Amino acid sequence: MLYVEEGFIKTSKDVFFSGTANSEKEMPHIITRGVWDGSDTIKILRNYSNTKNELAMVQLKLEALTHREDMLKQTKEQLVDYEDHLTEILKMMDQKLNELNGIEYTLYYEIVVRGKNVTKAVDYVSLKYDKDVSTIWKSYYPKVKAMIDELEKNKEDH
Repeated sequence: MLYVEEGFIKTSKDVFFSGTANSEKEMPHIITRGVWDGSDTIKILRNYSNTKNELAMVQLKLEALTHREDMLKQTKEQLVDYEDHLTEILKMMDQKLNELNGIEYTLYYEIVVRGKNVTKAVDYVSLKYDKDVSTIWKSYYPKVKAMIDELEKNKEDH
C-alpha cells in the first residue's frame, strides 16, 4: 500500500514521485493526504511513457533544427561568395566601360548594361553616330565582342 503526503506518493521502500499540478485533472497521480490503492498505476506509467516519447520527439526536433541550421550556414556562405563574385563582375564591367569611349562605349553600354540584342544595339549606335551599320559591325563590334566574351567566361567560371 502507498501512503500519500502533500504532493508526494511514498511506498514502503521510500520511493517518491513528485510533481506540481494546477489541478488534479492535469496530474491525477498526485493525491493530497490519504491512502493510495494503486488504481492510478496505469496513469503513472502512461504519463511516464508519454513523457519519454515526448523527450524523444524533442530530441529529434533539436537534431533536425541543428541540421537545418548547418544547411542555412552553408547557404549563407554560398550567397556571400556569389555576392563577392557579382561585385567583381560589376567592377570589371565598370573598368571596361572606362576603357572605352565614343562608339565602342555606347555599343558596349547598350549590349551589356541595357541588355539590348546585339543587332538592335548596332542599329541604335549607327543611327546615333550617323555611321553605316556595316562599319559598326566591322570596325567596332569585334573589340566589344571580345570584352563581352571575357565577361561571359568570368561568369561561367563561378
